[in-house]
Amino acid sequence: MKTSQVLLLAVLFASTGCIVVPAREHRAPQPAPSPPPPGPPPRHPHPRPPPPHQPPAPPPASANFHVPPDRVPPQGLCRIWYRNLPPDRQPASMSCPYAHQTARSSGGLVIVATSARSFQTGEVGATDYGPVNFDGVPPDRLPPPGLCRLWLDGVPPDRQPAPTSCHEAHAQQRRSGGRVLFMPASDVR
Repeated sequence: MKTSQVLLLAVLFASTGCIVVPAREHRAPQPAPSPPPPGPPPRHPHPRPPPPHQPPAPPPASANFHVPPDRVPPQGLCRIWYRNLPPDRQPASMSCPYAHQTARSSGGLVIVATSARSFQTGEVGATDYGPVNFDGVPPDRLPPPGLCRLWLDGVPPDRQPAPTSCHEAHAQQRRSGGRVLFMPASDVR
């Protein structure tokens, strides 16, 4: 817009109090673009990455798993459950996002109360993230919550390396072989 047009609009506004909107120039209609030639759809060279900070959704839960009713996690919390461990050796209840994240990397079932009835029957929803190998490990020799332990098959339980940080247990494994046992801790205080 030219300076003279701006001045004219300012004068008209000052004298009438109305805002004057200049009309747009009239242009002849353009012909519609022709459709693209037939062929394969255009390919995007790089697929879009997933949005940051969004963990993958957990697999669907199945409602046909039972635990002792006193081991059902409180409403709004979850628990990782290992099929081959006794109920008194199972990890404590934890937030559901943390339970799914932990089980996704280390295995186990993530259980959750599906209704008030879960606390009477022990029937819970469970998402299975795969087996965990505690074969040959006495339950009282598992590491404390939040720690790991290198387990050497064929070595008596009283001669196994002591529980330690997971970083150190994996370093021991690289030197000595064996398998690293992990017992998750709760993130709920």
